[in-house]
Amino acid sequence: MYKKVGIVGLGLIGGSLCKALRNRCGVENIVAFNRSEDVLITAKSEGVINEYALEINEIFKDCDIVFICTPVDRIPFYAEKLAPIVGKNCVISDVGSTKEQIYNEMKPMCDSFIYIGGHPMAGSERFRYNASKEHLFENAYYIIAPAENAPSDKVSEFKDM
Repeated sequence: MYKKVGIVGLGLIGGSLCKALRNRCGVENIVAFNRSEDVLITAKSEGVINEYALEINEIFKDCDIVFICTPVDRIPFYAEKLAPIVGKNCVISDVGSTKEQIYNEMKPMCDSFIYIGGHPMAGSERFRYNASKEHLFENAYYIIAPAENAPSDKVSEFKDM
């Protein structure tokens, strides 16, 4: 299981992932980035995250996996920011609803990390961190779309999570 997880974007999906990983999967070290510090302060005070940043920086070093939970058009931007920080064995995933554009933009970066695209089939009419729930993904499909070069053991570990 993952020892250190990063989350980029603590909205409904990112916040729900944090809560599920912490409370249901037992991940002990979760770091997060968000543009709004109030959200990060709330998540830290609730014990959902250990550390946070208002920019992509070294807190993401040594992450086993980083979930990018932002609008689709921003996912490659954040992956590019993470590439020089995370190790080659780090999995970068996203929760975007489309995959072709993301996949094409991620492909040149796949020497810097392992890309396993994702799309949780869950959500709500509500948004932002205050709408997040640790059970949001319960009984929901979670589609994964690994890059061609993603090692099978990393894909299996992702599926197990």
